[in-house]
Amino acid sequence: MCETKVGGYLSNPLPISTGVILGSCLGPLLFVIFVNNISDIFPDGFTIKLFADGAKPYTTVKTNPQILQNCLHSLAEWSQTWLLSISYEKCSF
Repeated sequence: MCETKVGGYLSNPLPISTGVILGSCLGPLLFVIFVNNISDIFPDGFTIKLFADGAKPYTTVKTNPQILQNCLHSLAEWSQTWLLSISYEKCSF
C-alpha cells in the first residue's frame, strides 16, 4: 500500500503491484536496486549507465550489427520479465 502526502493532505492508500513509487524520497534508490541486474544481460564492450529514473545502454558497432540487435532483444525480454516498460519515444541511435 502506498500513500502520497502533498502539503498537509494525504491521499487514500493504493496497492502497488509493480515498479517503484514515484515522487518518494526512496524512489530513486529503489529504482536503481530494481534495475541493478540489467547490466548482466549485456556482453563485454556494451556499456550501460544507470540514473535515478532510467538507464542508458550503448555500444559502438563496427563489424557486426547483429550484436546490437541481440542486445536489444535481451533488453526487451528483461523488461517483460520485470514488468518494466521501455519508453521507446525517449530512445535514440
